[in-house]
Amino acid sequence: MTGTPLTPPARPLILCVEDEDQLRRDIADELAEAGYGVIEAASGAEAIERLGQARPDLVLCDISMPGLSGHDVLAALHDKGPAHAEIPFVFLSALADPRQVADGKRRGADDYLVKPI
Repeated sequence: MTGTPLTPPARPLILCVEDEDQLRRDIADELAEAGYGVIEAASGAEAIERLGQARPDLVLCDISMPGLSGHDVLAALHDKGPAHAEIPFVFLSALADPRQVADGKRRGADDYLVKPI
């Protein structure tokens, strides 16, 4: 038989940004078990570094982190240009106030999940 061998499609890649180590590992483990590729970042600065190394299909990002916040990560993603600005971005936060949710969406987030998730 001739032809091109079938290669399985690449697993969707998710960047998980969370400063709480155990929570980040738990989320990453659940995503990996569901078949996703996962890149972990423990800070906003590390997330921006990871975005320079790979283009994820989705970003899950805590808002309140020491140093650069999730809002800073979202702004840096948009600054990378249209190809990166189109990556779906979901905030993870313990802040459940509807005004904070609206603020995150106004800044360009696609969704907002309240922890614990």
